[in-house]
Amino acid sequence: MLRSRSFWVLLASSVLLASCAQPTRLPPTESTVTRPARPPEIRGADIYRVVAQQSRLHILVYRGGRLARLGHNHVVSSPDFAGRVWLHPQFDRSGFELSIPVQTLIVDDPKARAAHGEEFPPDVPQKDVEGTRKNMLRAEVLDAETYPEISLRSARLDGSRSSPTLIAQVTIKGVTREMSIPIALSLQ
Repeated sequence: MLRSRSFWVLLASSVLLASCAQPTRLPPTESTVTRPARPPEIRGADIYRVVAQQSRLHILVYRGGRLARLGHNHVVSSPDFAGRVWLHPQFDRSGFELSIPVQTLIVDDPKARAAHGEEFPPDVPQKDVEGTRKNMLRAEVLDAETYPEISLRSARLDGSRSSPTLIAQVTIKGVTREMSIPIALSLQ
């Protein structure tokens, strides 16, 4: 059953996109690369289409590396993403899949930064915002030209609707890795 209720997703992750530090390329290894998830079994679930104009997607990027002291944390957001969420009566059979176009990512939108507290102060110079975005899109980091999309897909969901624990498969530059992602979920 496809529902058109607005769906709000807040995705907060300490994914390092090599924002202010020099990018580090880790070669894929058997222990970090996983196979894409099999298609979800969603029979009996309520399915919600993610509507980007009524949703928020924020990726919290924390400074790291040798030059961390010179940089600042970032909020990367997307105004243009698509996907679906399915909520099953057996909560562990619920999940989501999202597709995020890399070229439309926004770095350090003032409203997005304000929503995440003191670790993301509002006074980021525009030249730093532009430099971070340019760095993020280049071939050594996200390679937006060759890999125009980032995908996220739930691999395992535990806990309850009010306190979910999520392991997601994140595919960036054609490499899929599993990671734990804190989520907050509400239906309106």
